[in-house]
Amino acid sequence: MVGGGVYSLTEASRLLRTDRRKIRRWLRGYHYRSSAGHRRELTPVIGGGLPESEGVPYLTFHDLMELRFVETFLDAGVKMSMIRLASHEAVALLGLRHLFQGQRFRTDGHQIIADLIHRSGEEHLLSLVSQQFELMDVTSSVLLRDVEFDPDDPDRGITRWRPLGSDGGILVDPALRFGAPVVEGAFLPTHTLAAFALAESIETAADWYDVTPGQVRQAIGFESWLRGGDDRGG
Repeated sequence: MVGGGVYSLTEASRLLRTDRRKIRRWLRGYHYRSSAGHRRELTPVIGGGLPESEGVPYLTFHDLMELRFVETFLDAGVKMSMIRLASHEAVALLGLRHLFQGQRFRTDGHQIIADLIHRSGEEHLLSLVSQQFELMDVTSSVLLRDVEFDPDDPDRGITRWRPLGSDGGILVDPALRFGAPVVEGAFLPTHTLAAFALAESIETAADWYDVTPGQVRQAIGFESWLRGGDDRGG
């Protein structure tokens, strides 16, 4: 992790449980050779590309949340060409780097997508807008159950994320612990609690950090889940 609410590619890959190389391609774009030997360039999925600090690429918390939408859209069957075009044009025409988590998309997403495609000159995609946006709308409603927005500034985007759902006990907030996942209530990093408990015991960790054994188990379960296990610490 590079700073408060700023994530390295490795940390983003861990939190999203997504291949690091895929994240890099989505944020930087990439090129490939077609079957005819022509070089083709693909723009970043999130408009604006991947920023760097002293030569080290990083993601902001809002980048992380935007990628959750992108990956879930793809899993639901939304075409990458639609996602890429909408995101790219949102930056160019609307100045929106994080289109999918903004208030405007939540209220007027269908019209925004249609307008962006029309203004891009890619009219051949207009026939897909209704079907594709229906998929986006359904998957967005699921993702939005686990996040919070600033009630005073809804266009600011997502401010908090609960990776295991509202009852999972784990919170990611860029304003807390440099954006690391924490056990809600104790606000201690899950990695710290889990590592201590595994080195000593759940009871010792609970006593040392003044938390409940249940909160320690939540931390252990979450860290196991990040590694691909099924135990979410419930």
